[in-house]
Amino acid sequence: MHRGGPWHAGKLVEVGEIFVLNKRERVLQIFLPAAAPYAMTGLRIGLGQAWLFLVAAELIASTRGLGFLLIDGQNNLRPDLMLVSILTLALLGKYADSLLRLLEGRLLAWSDTFGEQR
Repeated sequence: MHRGGPWHAGKLVEVGEIFVLNKRERVLQIFLPAAAPYAMTGLRIGLGQAWLFLVAAELIASTRGLGFLLIDGQNNLRPDLMLVSILTLALLGKYADSLLRLLEGRLLAWSDTFGEQR
């Protein structure tokens, strides 16, 4: 497991003990901020997986939606419908990821490792 340099969680817990933080303060001031970058990364990965499963479900068994439009365009030899549905899915996915990155930037601006992710 990566320790994150000299300020990994063990050292931060020791600092919390030195400052006599109670459990609630330790959770709010040490554990949640330490876990936030990993939680945001998990949310971004989960969002990507959610888009994949959404499109797969629409492709398999739907009577509406962009996946249905894509299959309908394929069945009726309409490349324009296929292209529009693919581009719309891509733009929606990119837009959702961009919103999450914006939120991540605002929530993790304090983090010294945030800038290193790019």
